[in-house]
Amino acid sequence: MADTFRLAPVLELAQRRLETATGELQKLALLRNEAQSRLEQLQRFLSDYRDQFRQGLENGLESDRMRDFQAFLSKLERAVEMQHIEVQRCQSAWEAKHRTWMDLRRDEQAMSVLKARHLAAEAVRDGKREQKQQDEFAGRHHRFE
Repeated sequence: MADTFRLAPVLELAQRRLETATGELQKLALLRNEAQSRLEQLQRFLSDYRDQFRQGLENGLESDRMRDFQAFLSKLERAVEMQHIEVQRCQSAWEAKHRTWMDLRRDEQAMSVLKARHLAAEAVRDGKREQKQQDEFAGRHHRFE
């Protein structure tokens, strides 16, 4: 009769925790990528509006229009700064979750190794048990001949 792996519930818990952490890590990666995309988009807008402002200055931009451009550029620059902070926040959250994920993965792998060793030891015991039974059967069969 095979011995059950007594740490099976611990292994299952480790697997569930790893699976949950994997999903959370993927969500954080998606949020980080979205934040980075928004940052890049804002940076492109800022660059485009700066170019338009320069062209306007070269072409004799009216003072009211110049103030509007400067105010808008200032808002865009602030938006870029805020989005850069958001990207950094998302990156930090991802890195923290990644460290947690790595720890959970290490724990799950250790439990999996223990299970594999247990199964290998069980296979050896079963093989010895079977060999012993075959030897006994052969010994009985040999005595009756």
